[in-house]
Amino acid sequence: MADMGTLENVDLKDDLEQKAKLESHLKSADFFAVEKFPTASYEITKVIHNESGDYNTTLEGNLTIKGISKPTKFNANVSVKDGEVSIATEPTDVKREDFSVRFQLPVANGVIKDEVNLQILIKALEKK
Repeated sequence: MADMGTLENVDLKDDLEQKAKLESHLKSADFFAVEKFPTASYEITKVIHNESGDYNTTLEGNLTIKGISKPTKFNANVSVKDGEVSIATEPTDVKREDFSVRFQLPVANGVIKDEVNLQILIKALEKK
């Protein structure tokens, strides 16, 4: 489960005023409607171990944003060390319109893209 109130832009590091403005707009009803949908989630339904490649696992599951769930796969590195489970997914493009995030159509200059790049990072205690 992700707290959508913590949504952060990582592109505007040098212009804090623009960064704050953009983050506020992304949280508004124009985009993610954080007040109405304060959380997003990814429920893992299947874990597939990979023998080769950059990622040791493929995760299959359901991604839910704005109350809309879609099946989504992520390549991930999963590790367990000293009772702590770490999961880091490969950055993956997700179509924003699949989740009713429709402020405007994508524009030619790429200011508003049709896809949102999503990466999931989790640290949790191993279940005993």
